[in-house]
Formats: sequence, structure tokens, C-alpha cells
Amino acid sequence: MDPLSPADEEGGGILAFTTAFAAVLACALDPGGRVGRHVQQACPELVIGLAGRGTATVAGRELPLIAGSVVELPLGDHLAIRNDSDEDALHYLIVKARPAR
Repeated sequence: MDPLSPADEEGGGILAFTTAFAAVLACALDPGGRVGRHVQQACPELVIGLAGRGTATVAGRELPLIAGSVVELPLGDHLAIRNDSDEDALHYLIVKARPAR
């Protein structure tokens, strides 16, 4: 049974839900590393800081990427990420939203 489809009445046992996410990616960027500027063509995203110290640049605006920070990346905007530390990795999540139907 597909875990994203409703459970059948007799079998049950699976909590049915609909997800708004296409993917959740755990990422680590080496000390001093960079993710080059690129455009979001398929899905809007959230970038969530987990550990380390970095900068996310969205549409030319620099935003801190640290533990607990959330950066919104609308469809069609540009993103670049850099690790501002020369010693520690930058850890973050990328949460990709499903395209609107």
C-alpha cells in the first residue's frame, strides 16, 4: 500500500496524509565551501539552518544561515549558499514544496 494514499477500511493501520513536500534533503557544505548561484525552476524551497555559520543569497539579498534560521526561496528566484567558516561544516535542510496543481 502506498503510505501516501488513504488506508483501506478493512486493512487500516496506516495513517493517511497528504504531503505538500516533493523532497527533504539533508546537506553539508565543507568549510569555506560554496553552492553557486542557480535559479529555482521546478519547486519553491525552504532552506533551514541546522549547524554551522553560513550565508544564503536569495535574489541578491544576503541572509544568515545558522542553526534555526529559515530562508524562503520562491519559484524563479536565485539562490547561492556559502559556508562562512574555515573550520566547521555548514549543515542545512532543503525542503522542496510540491508545485501547485
